[in-house]
Amino acid sequence: MTDALWALYLEIISGANITGPTAALIAGNSSAILSCQATAGTITSREWLKDGQPLSPSNTITISGDNSSVSINPVEGSDNGQYQCKLTNPVSTDTVSYTLIVIYGPLDAVILGGDTAAVGSTVVLYCSAPSVPPPAFAWEVNGTQTGVRTAVYVIEMSNNTDSGTYTCLATNDITGLSASARHELTVKAEAPSCPTPALTPAEAAGVTIGVTAGVALLVLAVYFGIRHFRIKSNDSGQETAGNNTERATVQGGEGSSGKPSPKVYRTGARLSKDIQPEGSEHRNADRPGQRSHIHVYENIRRQNLPPPLPPRDMDIQDSAYDKQIK
Repeated sequence: MTDALWALYLEIISGANITGPTAALIAGNSSAILSCQATAGTITSREWLKDGQPLSPSNTITISGDNSSVSINPVEGSDNGQYQCKLTNPVSTDTVSYTLIVIYGPLDAVILGGDTAAVGSTVVLYCSAPSVPPPAFAWEVNGTQTGVRTAVYVIEMSNNTDSGTYTCLATNDITGLSASARHELTVKAEAPSCPTPALTPAEAAGVTIGVTAGVALLVLAVYFGIRHFRIKSNDSGQETAGNNTERATVQGGEGSSGKPSPKVYRTGARLSKDIQPEGSEHRNADRPGQRSHIHVYENIRRQNLPPPLPPRDMDIQDSAYDKQIK
């Protein structure tokens, strides 16, 4: 008979179910047998899974030859979970689930939380102890019962007296087992900030002297800088004036008498003389109150020279100096 014809005689699988133990399972003391069947349909294959993963045989788990049952002896806490049985034939598939509960624990109790705290802070300690069903908790501080019956122990506004040994006791009333954990807590005041140390008299004097010396050096640097700038500016101005001026600078004009009355300036000595125009006659004073005038023919440069000597002869053609006689 071909597979197609065989499929015509197959019935769709329905009514799949898993049967298991009805009594409570205690880890290490109980065993469990799970059986997978269907109320209708021809089953050609079965597959077992636990929590969505294929179930494999082990030292405590045995699977029957036709995969119709699973035996666990003894059961442990790790056997807790969701078991699935998948039934198939060429024309249908059916899957059924079973939740296995194993009572165990508590195991490996531990207290989670900081071991130091600042005065005035809130401290939270948490006790963890795996167990089915969840265990009952009790807390002790330095061997004294606190009356706290929850997994969480809270200290608000902690102080130094809260320092000590904290003990969590977890108990499973069904298994009769218990587990405990200890935790050392130290509550202390926050360290004050370190103030800046005061200077000794000698250190203060040294700082004062250093600041004073620094200010003095700064003032001297500014003073000599300004002085150097002024001297350099004066030298530059004198050189420019000497190059641009062939004759002494003459200022003024004709007076009320019609005669020019310029004034001659030179560096280092100021000459203030009345000078006759070039080509005029020389006139000597022959009575008190009369002025004599001598024309200046030479070029006077702006130089730092000593005052000229008076001429020995009043009638000098090359160079003459005006001399005023009152």
